[in-house]
Amino acid sequence: MFQTICSENPSVGGQRLYRNKGDGTFTAITNSSLVTITTGSPEGIAWGDYNNDGRMDVFIAGGWMNKNLLFRNDGGGQFTRITDVAPIKAGAGYWDSATWADYDNDGFLDLFVANYGGGNNFLYRNNGNSNHWLKIKLVGK
Repeated sequence: MFQTICSENPSVGGQRLYRNKGDGTFTAITNSSLVTITTGSPEGIAWGDYNNDGRMDVFIAGGWMNKNLLFRNDGGGQFTRITDVAPIKAGAGYWDSATWADYDNDGFLDLFVANYGGGNNFLYRNNGNSNHWLKIKLVGK
């Protein structure tokens, strides 16, 4: 699992991406395309498997007048920027935060993006792909 820490302090060196080692420590990922492509001062980061391939993808809410960014996790710490979906094409605003949830219960994560300061919030429906999913309802102990 990845965890991101964003910084606006130039002395810190901008965006950081860390991999959780599972023992209470983190390893810095420096060669990932996610680290080298991401610029500016992102406000909110939402991890979710939007394409049901078993790897956590990431949406980055762009902050003030920056673009929203969606990255597909290709494995091994490598990410591909996705530019042909609606959240990327959203107009300028103050994109404050985002979250993934399957609001229509079709097995594919949909995306909610909040716009700070009176702008419109957006809910993007994920139309899915041919990948499969499983829904489990636990009952009892």
